[in-house]
Amino acid sequence: MQSGKIQPADPEKRKAIKATDEDLLKMAGDRSKKGKAPEFIQPKGTYPTTADAIQAFTEQRDKVMDYVKNTDDDLRNHVVDMPNSPLDAYQMLLLISAHSGRHTMQIAEVKADPGFPAR
Repeated sequence: MQSGKIQPADPEKRKAIKATDEDLLKMAGDRSKKGKAPEFIQPKGTYPTTADAIQAFTEQRDKVMDYVKNTDDDLRNHVVDMPNSPLDAYQMLLLISAHSGRHTMQIAEVKADPGFPAR
């Protein structure tokens, strides 16, 4: 299995998945532990402006939302090889959502800091 690549639907590969949906959501929402994304999904550049970053985020989010609304793919039997454990495509979609939520929590923490905004 290639890292980060969705493989053809194969129910046998599900046996290697260790994490439950609940485990993934709990882990993503746990701000007491810092984590680093695998290299293949880390951002590769910077955006010239905040507006450019927001536009890129919105475009990618819209693509994912369109896929979710329109797919007939067997999400539970397409498996992605991740560094800690394989995940199915449904779980990857859960992580996308939870990842945005995690960043929202980070922003709230920064804004709640008595030194915010630092000038």
